Amino acid sequence: MSHIIWKGKSLLDHKTPIMVCVTGHQWASENQKTGNVLQTWILTQQIDPLRAVQTGKDSAICGNCPLRGHLGKGRTCYVTLYQAPRAVYERIKDSQLDPVQVGTGRIVRLGSYGDPAAVPFELWASLVSKAKGWLGYTHQWRTCDPRLKQFCMASV
Repeated sequence: MSHIIWKGKSLLDHKTPIMVCVTGHQWASENQKTGNVLQTWILTQQIDPLRAVQTGKDSAICGNCPLRGHLGKGRTCYVTLYQAPRAVYERIKDSQLDPVQVGTGRIVRLGSYGDPAAVPFELWASLVSKAKGWLGYTHQWRTCDPRLKQFCMASV
């Protein structure tokens, strides 16, 4: 089950409706690679992740990431779209949760899919305000809100 913690327009293209969903907030993750980390997913609101990549709409959540490819061709991103992002998109419970409560006492991964720079800094600040820790990367490090460097490393 995935829950929405934010909806709004992408800060990368300033027009596409996007959302941030969380998973792993109700029970411990079984992901051996990441451990018990709260995962955040930045997704377009009106089109599933596979279709977003095929139509280029993923630029609203991935920006200028060099791993995007073009319309699904030449894509080298490690995120397998038909697995987790698609499942998260298909299992969204449309009830907005409070980011502070969701992040309290947890380790939070900012952008398990999607670039955290697509979302207002204030959301991330509230989500990690009472968290145990966090991790995040952005390809938009040259152009994003400079405050984001508090939460994300440059992905180069």
